[in-house]
Amino acid sequence: MTKVITNFPLKARQFRSYGKKLGNDIMKEAMVKASKYLIDVRAKTRLLLTVHDELICEYPVGEEHHLIEIRNIMTRAYTHKSLPLTAGIDISSKSWFDKEEL
Repeated sequence: MTKVITNFPLKARQFRSYGKKLGNDIMKEAMVKASKYLIDVRAKTRLLLTVHDELICEYPVGEEHHLIEIRNIMTRAYTHKSLPLTAGIDISSKSWFDKEEL
């Protein structure tokens, strides 16, 4: 399995005024939806843990397409027009220092 770091940066100035709880709620909703998606498609990709605004996964070679869907799920977790959120995918098989963008 290759370790993958999927970043979920909350890139919006207004986010600070909403407080930390909103960010936690958004991340929780995204994780629940991503987990359900992986179960529904019977993927071998696994959600391992979160670190602040990052979701860390493991996936076997050939399941990279599931990472794209997880990123899309995370981006759509909060749909407020004035607070657009973005998500990126960084991959590393060694360490976080060696991660590369997908």
